[in-house]
Amino acid sequence: MSTLVAFAIWGWLLNQHTSASVTPFALLIPIVGMAAASIGLGESLSMIEWLGAALIVVGLSLSVLGRRIGRWLGLKSRARTTSAL
Repeated sequence: MSTLVAFAIWGWLLNQHTSASVTPFALLIPIVGMAAASIGLGESLSMIEWLGAALIVVGLSLSVLGRRIGRWLGLKSRARTTSAL
């Protein structure tokens, strides 16, 4: 049942947004699985699992919110240049 709900949400998100903006959130799947095992089954998480989850969340946050964070910190973004081959 949960897989059906997850795929329905995934399909709806892809219908509403570009795949480039939705796909990075697939990195949250292991974190949701660890949280569900911890809450539902009473599994304890090791320090390395907490560290891995934190790294994923930080990396995803930087990937998705990078420009906003840069503007908030007052950093100027570099213009992308393309070179002819």
